[in-house]
Amino acid sequence: MGFKRTLESERDMEAIACELSESLKGKKILLNGELGAGKTTFVKYLAAHMGFSGDISSPTFSIANSYSCKEGRIIHFDLYRLETEEELEATGFYEMIADPEATAVVEWAEKFDLAPYIGSHVSITIRALPGGAREFEME
Repeated sequence: MGFKRTLESERDMEAIACELSESLKGKKILLNGELGAGKTTFVKYLAAHMGFSGDISSPTFSIANSYSCKEGRIIHFDLYRLETEEELEATGFYEMIADPEATAVVEWAEKFDLAPYIGSHVSITIRALPGGAREFEME
């Protein structure tokens, strides 16, 4: 189910989140990309299309935010500030991500080798392109 697309605008980001929302429900999503690439924007639109009506912000300082949606629950992680495996474990990450009912989205997932701990997952990378466009790649 992998693909790569160029997104020209934030409206395109919303459209791809809408298109993928049903297939990503209940999945573990490793979300990668540089600072400002649009990771949190993608989570905002994904949550909206799963029925969440509140504000979404990056959990940079809280490490994890949980959103109750009409279509289940999203746990939104941001690992940007974490440096070691011990710090990651101390946050309760592994317990939270093990919830089989939740859709888990992990920003800055590339900082850690998470695949052995979370099993089946979807990897998404968002790259900023010149002129404000984004390259969206899903594996």
